[in-house]
Amino acid sequence: MPPPCRPNLPKDGSRQIDTGPGYSGRADTAQTSSKEILIQEIKSVPNLLKFSLESPQGKDFCAQLLLYAYYFHQQFPHHTLRPQLILMELGTQTTQILDIPYESLTKFLQKQCRMILGDWQEHEVQKFHLSARASTISFPFAEYRPHQREIVEEIKQSLSNQHSVMLLAPTGLGKTVGSLLPALQHTVAENLRLFVVTSKTTQQKIYADTLRLFSKRGGQFNSIILTAKEKMCINDSYLCDPHFCPYIQDYTEEKVAKALDYLLKRPVLDSPYIRRVARKEKLCPFELALDASLGCDVIVGDYNYVFNPGIRLRRYFDDTHDDCLILIDEAHNLPTRAREYYSPELKYADVEEVEVFLAHQSLDPKIKKEIRKIFQELLKYMSTMHGALKNYHQERVLPVKVEIKKFLDWNKQFEKLVYNYIKAIVEDTENSPPPDDLFLTFIRTFGIFVALLKEIITPEFQLLYYPAERRIQIFCKSAHKKLAQQMKGFYAVIAQSATLFPLNYYRKMLGLSSQTQKLHFLSPFPPENRLIINFTGFSTRYDDRPDTYEPIAEIIRMTVTHHPGNYLAFFPSFAYLDQVATLLEEFSLPTVIMKQGKNMAEKHRRTTLRLLKQQDRPRLLLGVHGGIFSEGVDYEGEMGIGVFVVGPGLPSFCYEQELIKDYFEQSLKKGFEYAYRNPGMTRVIQAAGRIFRSETDRGVVIFLGKRFNLPYYAKLFPKEWEIHSVAEQDEITPYLKRFW
Repeated sequence: MPPPCRPNLPKDGSRQIDTGPGYSGRADTAQTSSKEILIQEIKSVPNLLKFSLESPQGKDFCAQLLLYAYYFHQQFPHHTLRPQLILMELGTQTTQILDIPYESLTKFLQKQCRMILGDWQEHEVQKFHLSARASTISFPFAEYRPHQREIVEEIKQSLSNQHSVMLLAPTGLGKTVGSLLPALQHTVAENLRLFVVTSKTTQQKIYADTLRLFSKRGGQFNSIILTAKEKMCINDSYLCDPHFCPYIQDYTEEKVAKALDYLLKRPVLDSPYIRRVARKEKLCPFELALDASLGCDVIVGDYNYVFNPGIRLRRYFDDTHDDCLILIDEAHNLPTRAREYYSPELKYADVEEVEVFLAHQSLDPKIKKEIRKIFQELLKYMSTMHGALKNYHQERVLPVKVEIKKFLDWNKQFEKLVYNYIKAIVEDTENSPPPDDLFLTFIRTFGIFVALLKEIITPEFQLLYYPAERRIQIFCKSAHKKLAQQMKGFYAVIAQSATLFPLNYYRKMLGLSSQTQKLHFLSPFPPENRLIINFTGFSTRYDDRPDTYEPIAEIIRMTVTHHPGNYLAFFPSFAYLDQVATLLEEFSLPTVIMKQGKNMAEKHRRTTLRLLKQQDRPRLLLGVHGGIFSEGVDYEGEMGIGVFVVGPGLPSFCYEQELIKDYFEQSLKKGFEYAYRNPGMTRVIQAAGRIFRSETDRGVVIFLGKRFNLPYYAKLFPKEWEIHSVAEQDEITPYLKRFW
């Protein structure tokens, strides 16, 4: 048992109580005489008449007062003790004095000390087991890559101090293992939960494979790869409705417990395996995955699950989440995604669709009438606003104002009616409404819209109207303040990318604190393995592009003919890509031309990558900056030996992008830099780095456009890159001959 508390009443008359190791307290007043000690504790209450000593608050007040009295009794055993509770009513300052009979707390304190000691012993045993489990997680390869051990040690040290980290390291350095290893070890040792979030599913597969490597080396942990609900569905067609889905209807605790016991024996859970178990046990695979995640140390998924206010995993992030460690992969993508999360919209067509849906619902007529009345008011308001702007209907987008109070009132009315709506559905069907019920889905999105509408007066937001679509949007110019609020709540954050440069720009855009540790590593790979050329013979600005189609096609033809193999070419837009592709198809190239399509399906993307791996014949893949082929894909070995990067990949000029530029110009005097240059050059460096994955990879990068030669852009290139600038096409060939 810990040593007893030792009260000490100093000779100077102060009331500070020294309670011994680990304890301290301060009574409000303590007046002593030769025979008596009066101990008073002053507490404020909202209402004296309603206050009761038998209430939880009253019991806490008395316990605190009697604890002080106990301390004095230990010091002055022969004195009479008079504990008094002085209550003061807030607002009126009326007071009431209550004498609280003294009673010894010896047995109570001994019991509490035994409980504390028991908890401490249990904690130490748990700590031992966690430490033992963490020690099973080890580096999965025979040797570290250059700088990789340093990355592991630096992150390990930062996490031990609960500091966040930004990791800027080139492609091929082993960032995935280098960051995941210390993060996973720390997570298990400290009984945390690690969220690994990515912007693309391809990156999630990389993390799943890495976790399997740790497991094969004897690592003891549980992890899960979360997949979107639609992709997890095992029905013939996706319809998340308990009326029709047997996997939801029979989702019982007993069946779920059995399935989870089976699932959590596997260290890395992915959607195919979860779907198999769910089908066998006749359970919804998505709900089963969410329940299985509660038993996992690591959860891998999209940014949405952590940062999207409408989709995030509420079971983890609605309350305190300081036990969550976040690893953000390709973190340069998060600022744009976060802006989208905080840019909700309201379409006339969507409101109309829900109103029609309600008209056909079998509901209590009174409830239906009340709900439809609000929708009709909303539709009328939007119609009136559209009509008032008839002189501006030719505009694509324009700033507008709305009556915020009306939207707040409608939202309050909706919130009051939701319960009645759900109750009516249950009474009518004996089932809860499906998760994707049209009305309930609308209420959730409308609630987010209205919540942000209250912030429209802040510089970060602008209300826009799109006449052709009859759509109102709350446009977020920057979400860095919203991200900052979230980042503060996490245990720590690891943000990594090959293009987190400039580091201070991304630190601000990600909402990370100024205390965040910045790790920057240069490429250790042999410089003779890469040839980087900047062709400055033309401008790729929008108005100049038609003059560049033929020279770009000719440079590509010349390069792929000189040394056949797999090449990649990335353009600022699909329109630009198509113009050059048309000319390339007229050549007799020794290569097969493949093109990235708009909204390309995942299976087509996989097929394209598989063809590049086959190496049965040379191929040329044409894609766009920031697309599914220019980020998150490793073109190892002969899979890609050359990259053409057309223009600095700046975001398209438009009204919304200009709002972003104006915002950063007013707040930081860095409008064009933050809105255009930095995001554009991030895409460029991502694309160029795709083919350099190891010390043995050799390849050519050709930047096309004179802006790359300007210091304003060139200073963002990695310092270790040696770039050869040429102004004439025939200057490229000698470099190619020497390199190959």
